Amino acid sequence: MIDRILFSFAIVVLAGFLGILAWKVARWDLTAVVVVTLAAAGALVAAALTAVRAATAPGVSTLDLDAVAEAVIRDGGGTP
Repeated sequence: MIDRILFSFAIVVLAGFLGILAWKVARWDLTAVVVVTLAAAGALVAAALTAVRAATAPGVSTLDLDAVAEAVIRDGGGTP
């Protein structure tokens, strides 16, 4: 159950972020650098969500899941 709730929450947050990003991107001149940067960021978010989903289990706190996501993002060169 918590797995579905967490995954649903992550999807809602990601959808909101992508909606805002799409609105702003529509105003930008998308150069190859911007496209590659956005793709890398998306891949990093996907890796973090995959790791959080794998770590989700009964008894695992959201603080622990946050630490997993933060570690994946930082290891990938991002800033959480």
